[in-house]
Amino acid sequence: MALVSEIADKTQLVILGLALKYKSLLLGIVFK
Repeated sequence: MALVSEIADKTQLVILGLALKYKSLLLGIVFK
């Protein structure tokens, strides 16, 4: 089960990273 939670943690980090990236992109477009 440790492996599953490890993969879930990594996936969560990737999703968070993408969300932050796109959020800053969207903010950049809005506040141009």
